[in-house]
Amino acid sequence: DEQKRLCFNEHSLQLITKAVLSALEYLHSKHIIHRCICPENIYISQTGQIYLAGLNYSISLLDQGVLYRKIHSYPSNLENFLNYLSPEMLQQVN
Repeated sequence: DEQKRLCFNEHSLQLITKAVLSALEYLHSKHIIHRCICPENIYISQTGQIYLAGLNYSISLLDQGVLYRKIHSYPSNLENFLNYLSPEMLQQVN
């Protein structure tokens, strides 16, 4: 098998989680919701830098200076990502 399975210890997972939460905190400060935090969207460089990808799933709650509380557009492949949707999105899915 060409793919190698990576195993992380608890400390490594703490660092990864902290980096992802920091990225989300930044996005939320800009009124942006990611909508798809999943393992495929967390990249780790060879030097150990953590990157949050999948920003094409993001959506801004600001439109021409107006802050919206609801999001009415969902990712086109919503069923593939139900386990990873943000609470803001899940509250609207019926």
